[in-house]
Amino acid sequence: MLQIVFVLIIYIPLVLLVGRYVYQVTMNQKTVFNSFFQKIENIIYKITGVKQQEMTGKQYVIALLLSNACMVIVSYLILRLQKYVFLNPNQIENMEPTLAFNTVISFMTNTNLQHYSGESAMSYFAQMIVITFMMFTSAASGYAVCMAFCRRFIAKTDRIGNFYKDFTRIIVRILLPFSFVVALALVWQGVRSGSANYAPSNPELMKRIEQDVAQFLQQHPTVEKQQIPADLLTASGSGLDPHISLKAAKIQLDRLHETTGLSIDDLKKIIEQATDSRSLGIFGEEKMNVLKANQQIYRQLNS
Repeated sequence: MLQIVFVLIIYIPLVLLVGRYVYQVTMNQKTVFNSFFQKIENIIYKITGVKQQEMTGKQYVIALLLSNACMVIVSYLILRLQKYVFLNPNQIENMEPTLAFNTVISFMTNTNLQHYSGESAMSYFAQMIVITFMMFTSAASGYAVCMAFCRRFIAKTDRIGNFYKDFTRIIVRILLPFSFVVALALVWQGVRSGSANYAPSNPELMKRIEQDVAQFLQQHPTVEKQQIPADLLTASGSGLDPHISLKAAKIQLDRLHETTGLSIDDLKKIIEQATDSRSLGIFGEEKMNVLKANQQIYRQLNS
């Protein structure tokens, strides 16, 4: 309960401040950093040849569709030809046609469906120009439409703004600054994606997994290699990511019995108590919270 209150104390003022700032950007009002961002935007307008005159609703929609279509075509071609483009030190092959189309469309619609295998399926160039690029541009496109929709409610004419101007302002004034601030906060807190950010094809990762498998088999002599759950080799089981599958928990029962002295039945009860159900009762699978289980084992050993 205290944690919820603490989060709300921080969250509510942030919502009010950010909401006010986003409103000012939406309605083309001056902000604290207006002069700084305006200089950046003017450079972009000059390079791209954007004319900042107001558009009608029809012109706005056409500009949206044409710009998104161009981004889809260029991104698809990059994925299909990434083998021949620079920044591909791992010599990754061109992405298969249907996978390339699915990836581009999912990121263009801001759904970010990922059926590809990270850095083993995409060159560095493709990740930067397609994936990272679209994470900003697809969000900017969606919010630009939202801005135009809101303006139309209060507009006295059919002029609802300029899509290219809105698109640029959203990225320059909202998405990039917020990303920069959040990135600094994560670095400050020492947050990282895992013990090592290796690609699936990285030899160092394969070496580490082989060592983990050998160590696990030594500690669990009754377990066959093919029986080892994948999440025991990939999930961190830390306080930030404390869950493992029930299969991964139960396969360690014998070793926990030997090291803790607790009976198998007691350990099964602990696993049951530390098991979290599916999200909303339907999403995902049941999983065990390692942190909760360890705390319960500690309490029983010291009771």
